[in-house]
Amino acid sequence: MNRDGGRASLERHGSTFALAARCLDPASGALVARLYAVCRALDDLADDAEPEFAGRRLRRIRAELACGAPNDPLAVELTSLAAAGGFPLAPALALIDGLLSDLGPVRLADRGALESYAYRVAGTVGEMMAPLLGAHGPRARRHAVDLGIAMQLTNIARDVLDDARADRRYLPASWLDLAPGELARATPATRAAAAPAVLRLLDLAERYYASGFEGLVHLPPRARVAVAVAGAVYRAIGEELRARGGAYWLGRVVVPRRRRWAVGVKAAWRAATSRPVPAPVARDRALEGA
Repeated sequence: MNRDGGRASLERHGSTFALAARCLDPASGALVARLYAVCRALDDLADDAEPEFAGRRLRRIRAELACGAPNDPLAVELTSLAAAGGFPLAPALALIDGLLSDLGPVRLADRGALESYAYRVAGTVGEMMAPLLGAHGPRARRHAVDLGIAMQLTNIARDVLDDARADRRYLPASWLDLAPGELARATPATRAAAAPAVLRLLDLAERYYASGFEGLVHLPPRARVAVAVAGAVYRAIGEELRARGGAYWLGRVVVPRRRRWAVGVKAAWRAATSRPVPAPVARDRALEGA
């Protein structure tokens, strides 16, 4: 996938990330656009293709990556990006595993399953993105993973209705044991039960955003601004949904363009002029309970 193709995909599908990518130097921006494009292509394959075909191709790509013999164009591109960025292909394998899990009905059991899923489909992208942006080492990786997870949790909160219509429920059963069909119908009783679970999901996302923003110190200045903008603008989706009281049944939240720019400019200014202070976020997730 060439640089122009990656940029076109970013501009067409990822308005939040396109806004952030404008802050990057041309070389980093091109790599980021390519990674976005290949991850988007994998996601579109899982979402839009006939499930049996999607499963076959995703498993083939995974096998090619695992044995180091890429042939599929997406496997070739991921291998090229891993070489350019100096990251292992294990996150790409985990990403594909997460996408494969989306090909049938989804019913997540508990918070652990939710966090595991969010890591596979989004934390892995942060993990691959970090070295492309100049952040290396396990601490930088951890914060990049957490920011990816935060964004995915925001996605899940935003898309409860759309996912329910597709027979998927990512809200854990330990929080809300309702079938997707019930969430899609959104009766008054369902709304009363589901809104607190959506707000709980947004609270969990906030913990991950706090850790993700801690990691800005590991990035070069321009990349720090870009990631701060992307994270802040995406976080604003959750803030809009929280302002609705978690009312997912009103449809997908869209942050108004003017507010996106205001949030992005504020985040960019803060990232450019101050050194982020680590937030007091508990790191031992095993002790936090489901």
